[in-house]
Amino acid sequence: MYSRLIKALVVHIVISLVCISSTVMAQQGRGIIVPPAYFLSRYISLHKDIGLSAKHWHFDLPFAVSSELQYFPHQNWLKSFQKGGFSYKIHSQWFYDSAIEKFGHTTALWLWSKLISHVTLFTSAIVTNHPDGEYLLGTHHIRLGHTGMINMAYVSGRWEHFELLWGRAPLQWGPGRLRQLGVQGNMPAQDLIKLTFKQDRRFRLSYFLSQLDRQEVAADDGNQVQYNRWLAGHRLEIPLFDGRLILGAGDYVLYTGRNRGIEFNYFNPLSPFHTQTFENKVEGRDTAVDSTVQADNQNVAIYADFNWAVKKNLHLYGELFVDEFQIDGADRKKMDDAVGLLFGVAGGKQWERVTWHYTFEAYRLSTWLYNHGGMATNWTYNDHQIGFAEGADLQGFTARSEWWLGMDKMIALQYTHFDQGDVTTDTPWDPHKTKGNGFPSGIIEKNRCIELSYFYYPLHWLQVEGMYAYHIIDNKNHITDINERRNVFKLSLQFIL
Repeated sequence: MYSRLIKALVVHIVISLVCISSTVMAQQGRGIIVPPAYFLSRYISLHKDIGLSAKHWHFDLPFAVSSELQYFPHQNWLKSFQKGGFSYKIHSQWFYDSAIEKFGHTTALWLWSKLISHVTLFTSAIVTNHPDGEYLLGTHHIRLGHTGMINMAYVSGRWEHFELLWGRAPLQWGPGRLRQLGVQGNMPAQDLIKLTFKQDRRFRLSYFLSQLDRQEVAADDGNQVQYNRWLAGHRLEIPLFDGRLILGAGDYVLYTGRNRGIEFNYFNPLSPFHTQTFENKVEGRDTAVDSTVQADNQNVAIYADFNWAVKKNLHLYGELFVDEFQIDGADRKKMDDAVGLLFGVAGGKQWERVTWHYTFEAYRLSTWLYNHGGMATNWTYNDHQIGFAEGADLQGFTARSEWWLGMDKMIALQYTHFDQGDVTTDTPWDPHKTKGNGFPSGIIEKNRCIELSYFYYPLHWLQVEGMYAYHIIDNKNHITDINERRNVFKLSLQFIL
């Protein structure tokens, strides 16, 4: 046991030193690198959405991924995660991206080790020369044109009635197959601790606490003050009708402050966060920063969702996310609510050698969702949205269809259509000014995108991916009559060692 532990820790330390030694300040960029947890979750969706029961759905990553890999034992690159002891995978991806007009490469090392019974260690390190790598990985450092970091490193334990995860890991809560309103899995991994108490036939109760990026707040004297930022969440899932219906509900709190650390009133896995904000222990006015403005340094949101296996090959699901809701009649006449809605349909059909999987999601996110009047309390992390990836002040839909030929070939067609207003998380909070002025707000940017993608896994050491997309953007950046038509294609070869 000790030799396995020492070997795993030594490799982890070596990778850390390599990544730390290759850092220097650089500009942020934009782009897409799909994290491993997201791609593996596509396999999980494929298996579950064509089944009758929803009872195996656990709407949180990475546990949802790690707990369901046994469904795909014939995939060699997944099989390594099931071996006892120590194992690793090296993924070397070489790509061309027409959006950046560049050839590039990304190398990732996955290290997995079973330390003791029920306890595993997982580490993932990535090095890339993608010009948007700093933004995508959540770091602002580059050297010799490369960005690198330990993007995942955690210890997890799984027992009959309890689960524990501690370290840096991606987090995703909610039933959305393509998008989530509260916490979405395509942002950089968070440093967190996550606890789950469960009786699989009755309930799952989960709690997490994560440290977000620090943000600067302008003080009265003109100096910038660093604010610590923390995010905590509760989630309760209850299966009904032999697991065909799963109801979920919970809350989040994003709290901030100068030198503010872990607070035990927010470290309680059972007590709702709203009740904690009524206590005197919660930080209020920060007179050293701004003597005239009430510093509401906690942003509490609640949510509820469901997944219903209506019949074989048909799942309905939805999510409600509430940041602000005006109960007082006078306030309802003056202020906009901050509410998000998502509704989806997923399913498919399986033949002897072909599996068809489809997903449709419609969504509406009100103007001031994710925006907050406190200090550094907006719903963001390392320049990413914590919730819906495109932000709020938006309505639209996404339709996706996938055809799997065995489990080594996939062709997908996706269409995304949404209209977005000009209020962002950087807009000074003022829900009074948009009341009654229409939705989405201001000059509406209209986005349409059709995307065709291909995945092929011909050999256990080779993976081929391709994508073509056609983007239509009207009123780009919310400027009237600034329109764009753009073709984008990507091709990548991934070598798996």
